[in-house]
Amino acid sequence: MGTLAAIVTVFDRRMGALLWVLAILVGIARVLSAVHHPIDILASFGIAIAATTAVYTYLITRQRIPPVVLKEKKSRINASNIEQGVQ
Repeated sequence: MGTLAAIVTVFDRRMGALLWVLAILVGIARVLSAVHHPIDILASFGIAIAATTAVYTYLITRQRIPPVVLKEKKSRINASNIEQGVQ
């Protein structure tokens, strides 16, 4: 769940925040039901964040995907620039 939340956060902060809350609730439930120790949950969140950051950074530096355009910057981009692939 943490990996999904980390990936979605890169592209949509609002949905990512919602998924992080859900992931934390699932983690708490797993600890309370004695399925996992708290350190397991924290480690999985850390691994999810590190892996997502590493892959995203790799793809951007290799220019395989464009950097994510923040919502504030979207209003500055007009339709003709999008069609031409210019940001």
